[in-house]
Amino acid sequence: MNSKTVKKKVTLMLDSDVYESLKNKAGERGVGAYMSKLVRPLIVTTDIDAGYKALSQNTSVQEETREWLENTNEPLSVDDENEVWQF
Repeated sequence: MNSKTVKKKVTLMLDSDVYESLKNKAGERGVGAYMSKLVRPLIVTTDIDAGYKALSQNTSVQEETREWLENTNEPLSVDDENEVWQF
């Protein structure tokens, strides 16, 4: 979460077993942060969505990308075994 995010205090009514599970999972002082992290992707639309939409509608950027790809003579590959991603 962005450190500049404004925080708001909210009072929620939860079943006691849900609260206890949250407290066990996130720690007594971490329930709010845990819930924000959990809920954020479900309800907050991001600027990246708008950015992708704008990019898809920008034909000049698409044309520049197409030209760049057509003028690239070397195939893109990973030759160095140290470049392999470790999961």
